[in-house]
Order: sequence, then structure tokens, then C-alpha cells
Amino acid sequence: MNIATEVEVRTGPRASSDSEIDVSSLIEIDRVHASLFLDEEIFQLEMEKIFKRGWVYVGHESEVPLPGSFQRKRLGLVEVLLTRDQDGDVHVIQNACPHRGAVVCKPRSGEARALKCSYHGWTFRNDGSNIGIPLPDAYTDQPRCGSSMPRLPRVESYRGLVFASFEETGISLEAHLGDAAPFIDRYIDRSPSGSIAVTGEQRSQVHCNWKFATDNTTDGYHARFVHRGVFWNHYPTVGQTSAESANDFDGGSKIINLGNGHQVVDWGPARATSGAGKIDLPAELATSYEQALHDGLGPERAASVLNEPVPHLFIFPNLFLIQNDLRVFTPLSPSEMSYDTYFWAMEGVDPEINRLRHKQHQRFYSPSSGFVLSDDLAQYEQLQIGLTGGATSWLDQSRGMHREKLNPKTGNIEGVTTDEVGTRGMWQHYKEVMT
Repeated sequence: MNIATEVEVRTGPRASSDSEIDVSSLIEIDRVHASLFLDEEIFQLEMEKIFKRGWVYVGHESEVPLPGSFQRKRLGLVEVLLTRDQDGDVHVIQNACPHRGAVVCKPRSGEARALKCSYHGWTFRNDGSNIGIPLPDAYTDQPRCGSSMPRLPRVESYRGLVFASFEETGISLEAHLGDAAPFIDRYIDRSPSGSIAVTGEQRSQVHCNWKFATDNTTDGYHARFVHRGVFWNHYPTVGQTSAESANDFDGGSKIINLGNGHQVVDWGPARATSGAGKIDLPAELATSYEQALHDGLGPERAASVLNEPVPHLFIFPNLFLIQNDLRVFTPLSPSEMSYDTYFWAMEGVDPEINRLRHKQHQRFYSPSSGFVLSDDLAQYEQLQIGLTGGATSWLDQSRGMHREKLNPKTGNIEGVTTDEVGTRGMWQHYKEVMT
């Protein structure tokens, strides 16, 4: 292999300037270039164009339940705080002192009436505004760099899910979510109160590019191979319904490209359950749950929730809603990410229901003890190792192109659950954003 070819395989085609990669040449409808998972310059462009300019999921309102509550988060490479001020308003502020840039809030979570930098003692409210500078006589005027912790200009919430952007202008959160919003509603309306509360968190640092996780969110093709041990051997009923759903397009099970990079696996009738997250409830708890839904949401919406399967929903660029947890993908480098899992509880149900849901989460999806997620995380690292060797330059994503369909009612492209409809949609949106 000559030097020119080796450079193209490992870093991808470049634009006329040596300092900027031509990302548009790396993404075609049926394949993507391996350099998208390897190149440092592409990674830095992602941090700027996706994780700073666009809407990015930060956290859930229930994580800051009281005035003074805070949670440390990351938006791409930027350390931020999700806070609730004394008036009850939610903010997202950069966790950095404007004086020297030191981290202000060091605990991962907690409550505080004020935030104080340990370096020079500058003190701030929970909205980031400065309330104290020691020895102020040394300043004749406000410091030119400002005295408050930088606050993100746009912060909006949908059904308790908090999103933020570093850009002062741009499309609204409503426009960004678009056709994904009804699936968020379906997901959260499993709680009779119409709201959920995050009750647990697990973080996993994985040696892979963050986009391997986004690719996997609606990949129904891998389950019978990667998860065969759990879904076919130990829990054959799940494997059977998965197999029935795999090519059950006409029966209602499908993957949908929702636009804006969002995608969903909308399972068909074979996967519809009581609505409590694919668990079999004892008869008395099932009756209690159904009554709570009826009382909380009304008979029509309750009936809909009870007869709809739980979707697997990916919100571009970093949020995955699956079963009984929220998952957040945080890029750390071209070959490293944080895969954060947040278990949530329903409000207004018998506590035993949440206990059973949590037990299922631990068995299947907990990164430390569950079968399914540990399978996936191990596979992501193998993907990264394979690409880093340079043997493969282009990655196929053509599966099912010949049989995908346009839904005339929604305008969305749909396909069966083992096809790559959602992946193609995500990459085309990525291409638009990055170029």
C-alpha cells in the first residue's frame, strides 16, 4: 500500500486545505468512512458543530429536585452544572470560575446556597451570577472577562428532559425534537403521573468512539448474535418475540427515521406489554397499575399506553430512551466515551412495581451486572480495535435499502427492525450538521 492510500484509509479524504477534512466526502447513503471514528480533527469539529451549536441533552429535572440542587454534567468536552436556583428555575452553567478557569463545584451532586471557587474565593449563586469577590478594592471596575460563571444561553425542557445549547440563536427545541416528541410522550406516559424521577446512575468509561453507541441504538440486526446467550438461551420468550418482530413490517414492528438524526424502534403487537417496561406483573399489581394509569392519564390515554410497546428511542446526538432507563453518550476523545445509564422510577404507583422494574434493569441493562449492556459495551471496543488497525476504510450501511418504505401520513422512512433505516437517517443528518 502506498503512502497516499494509507493516509486516505486512516484519516479520510481532505478538502483543498490540509487543515480541514471534507466530511461530506466521507458519508454516502449506503456507506460511511472509517475515519469518522478515528480522526482527531473530525472529533474536534463534532465538539464544535454538534455539541456546542446544537441542542444536547443535559439531564432530568428530577436530578435537581430542590432549590440549591446541582449536578455535574458534560456537554461534549465542556464541564457544566445542571442547577436549580432559589426561585426554582433550572439553569445550565459552565463549571468554571471566570477568574482563572478553575472548577468551581467539585462534588458530583448536592445542595448549596452558593458556589465558591476554592482557588481565590470568588462566590456565585446557583444561576452562575457572582455575589462576592474577596479584596474587591484591587478592581477599579468589573473584570473585562466578566465575574459570573458562564451561563448557557438556551436551556429548555420537554417532559422533564433538559436540553441546552451554547448558541444564542437557532431552531427551537420543539423543532429539533420534531417527530420524536410523541415517542417521548409514549415513553414517559407509562408513569400514571405523567412524570418520572431519576433515582440511580451508573457511568461506564468505554474505549470507543461515541458514534458506535448511536449506531447501535436501533440496530436490531445484532441481537441474535451479540445477545443470543441471554435472549435466546436464558429468556427464550424474549428471543421468540424479537425474532417475530425482525421482519414483521406489516405487523407493525419497524424502525423509523424520524428526521433530525432521531430514530426509533417501534415494536409491534408481539412486544406490547402492560406498559411497565416489558415486565410481567403479578395480577394484583397489574390491576393496581392499570387503575393508576386510568386515574392519572384518563381512560383513553391509559388504554393507549397499555396497548403500546415500549419504544427504543434515540434523540440526536446523545440520548437513548430504552425500557426503564435513560442513557447518555458523552464523547471524551476519538476513541473514548462515557456511557451513562440513569434508572428512573414511576410516580404514583405501588413501590413494588418500581422494585420489580429496577430488578429487571439490574438483570438486563445494568452495565455492572446486566447481560445485555455489557455485551454491547464489549462489542463497541472490539469495533474500535478493528478500525484502528486500518484494514477497513469504508463501512457498509445498505441493509434493507431496497425494502424501506415512505409513510405517506408522516413523511418518514420506515423499515423492518433488522434493517439500517435509522442509522442511514442519523448519518445523513450528521452530514448536514457537519458540513
